[in-house]
Amino acid sequence: MLDHETGGKVNSVLVGVRCRRALSVVIELWLSTVPFQRDNDKMPMPDLLGPVGSRYAFVTDVPAARKIITPDLIDAAEEIGGDVTVVWMENDWVLAAAPPNSSPARLERLLRDIGELADVIDPFDPDPSEAEEPVDEEDDGGEVYRPSFGRKQQ
Repeated sequence: MLDHETGGKVNSVLVGVRCRRALSVVIELWLSTVPFQRDNDKMPMPDLLGPVGSRYAFVTDVPAARKIITPDLIDAAEEIGGDVTVVWMENDWVLAAAPPNSSPARLERLLRDIGELADVIDPFDPDPSEAEEPVDEEDDGGEVYRPSFGRKQQ
């Protein structure tokens, strides 16, 4: 988390979660209530993809973004809340801009919400070689129960 200042005044708190893999496209999800304006063409603006839930998506690569913007991503973005003007995915980050007066509890909740969004675009696939061994459970008699998995026990 960090404060974003303009002219010495905090205008938002940036919150981010880092993914394990980078995206090949930048996706910005802006609230529909935020007016769209081009910044004097100093920086190339992403293309408007269209509505994504209650937000509008601006992307750097429309075909690539369409593959990433799934119903699960839309649901996760909807959980973020109407006080966060923009959420974006860039390289290996999922970021959001919270209001400057956000409470610590709100920022913690926002971190969890963008973590959910990060899980959608970069799901955790455990390495099968790191899978835990099944744990033996004891039955009421104190003997060790070993699951048979369809085999006859001896």
